[in-house]
Amino acid sequence: MSGIKFTIIGAGSTEFSVELMSDLLLTPGLEEGVFGLVDIDAERLEISHQMGELMIQQSGRNWTVEAATDRTQVLPDSDYVLNTIEVAGPANVNHDYQIPLKYGVDQC
Repeated sequence: MSGIKFTIIGAGSTEFSVELMSDLLLTPGLEEGVFGLVDIDAERLEISHQMGELMIQQSGRNWTVEAATDRTQVLPDSDYVLNTIEVAGPANVNHDYQIPLKYGVDQC
């Protein structure tokens, strides 16, 4: 398959992963490619994997999904790698959402 390989490290964050995959699937000129999904949480990774497969099917585009908890299985041949990991968990970034929300700005 030709096209690009776009790898997301921290893909278990389904909200971000789904938005990224959706944007790429809607981009003119990117009719085929590979999504590489990596996360250390196998359950969350599987949800993103299934969502990716569903979106590809619905888009009619010629994309595939590779997913693994071991990044060395997915990173080879990646054209683009996006790191979306959150090291300290939601408590660490809660203020990033709560302060703007206090002023009427919903960041998500």
